[in-house]
Amino acid sequence: GRAVVAGDVERAVRLSRRVTWAALGVCVAARLVASGRVAGRAR
Repeated sequence: GRAVVAGDVERAVRLSRRVTWAALGVCVAARLVASGRVAGRAR
């Protein structure tokens, strides 16, 4: 039982990390695109 629980915890942690990094990547990309558009309009 404990081994299974530990495995589930590791899976959850790995999944949460992937989701967190994916979300951060999307936010950064969105900011870059937004800043790029603003800079393009300003010019």
